[in-house]
Amino acid sequence: MSKISLKDIREFVEKKLELNISNKTRKRKYIDARSLYFKICRDFTLSTFEEIGETLRLNHATVIHGVKNIYPVASVYNKKIEETYDLFCLVYTGKYKENGEESLLVQNEKLKNKVDSLNLSINGLELIPVDPKNKIMSMIKNLNSDEQEVLYNKVAVFVKVIEAKRLW
Repeated sequence: MSKISLKDIREFVEKKLELNISNKTRKRKYIDARSLYFKICRDFTLSTFEEIGETLRLNHATVIHGVKNIYPVASVYNKKIEETYDLFCLVYTGKYKENGEESLLVQNEKLKNKVDSLNLSINGLELIPVDPKNKIMSMIKNLNSDEQEVLYNKVAVFVKVIEAKRLW
């Protein structure tokens, strides 16, 4: 673990969430922010529950409760909490969480790059003339067998109409 101080973590959380986490209030946004602070402190420092609690004048049981009970729920229902945790992981540890999973920010960036790449590919393909037979075959492949049968019957009727017009 790198040398990250509890003060640095607190400043990071307070800045990103725009809250003073030492406020003595039970409002949800403060509870969630404190649980995030506790979780980051436990994951990225060797500080004890008691040491973490002392930074906010709270006891160790509050820190344990925040890490084990509040944070897991907050990270699911409050996306800002999860995003802030991921951002902390990205800023302080590189591109990966401690458990080896990529952060959501990194996953999101990779997906954006993939979409951009695919859009360029699509734009490039639009410039290539399409063989009508291939175009029809690619449309047919996307249909299930019943839909294909209906299409074949309709095309057969359409072909007969075209052939009949030729005879006129």
